[in-house]
Amino acid sequence: RVLNCNFSRENGDLCLTLTFRRYMSREAARKAYSKFLRKVRDMRRKQKLADLKYILISETQSGRQHAHLILNAGISVEELTALWDELGTVWASVLDNSNNYKDLAAYLLRQHKPRRGSQSDESAKEQRQRNERRWTGSRNLEKPVVQKRKCRPVTNNTMPRAPKGYELLPDFQRDADR
Repeated sequence: RVLNCNFSRENGDLCLTLTFRRYMSREAARKAYSKFLRKVRDMRRKQKLADLKYILISETQSGRQHAHLILNAGISVEELTALWDELGTVWASVLDNSNNYKDLAAYLLRQHKPRRGSQSDESAKEQRQRNERRWTGSRNLEKPVVQKRKCRPVTNNTMPRAPKGYELLPDFQRDADR
């Protein structure tokens, strides 16, 4: 929901993957990410662009740190690569035009399992501390409006009714899957 509310292809927003050339501890990687974001924020201010909006998901896989970063447009991929170049590689892509980033969020927050046939957990993600967030974002991200509505419980002896303008399929049977 946060992705859908703040980022879109129409704006030219980017999805980056930041990797390191060498091994980094989690704390050293966290410092490198914050230094990179500070440089991006400063560059945006110099170019008189809107404030930086970002979501950062950092992870450790196979003992190596990397991060997925979604940020608003304004700075070119070449400039972003130049800021990160001394540390490692930048993979960049523009967000797709679906404006539904549920699948992207599921991919970024997924839990890795060891590869099939692997005897060790080398390919698995490092476990996080209890209650540790998997992502961090800028403070100026818009909060999505969540609409809740009450649903009436369905009793066993009533057939469902189609909403106005819709109709049930002719072969519909209640409890057919049991």
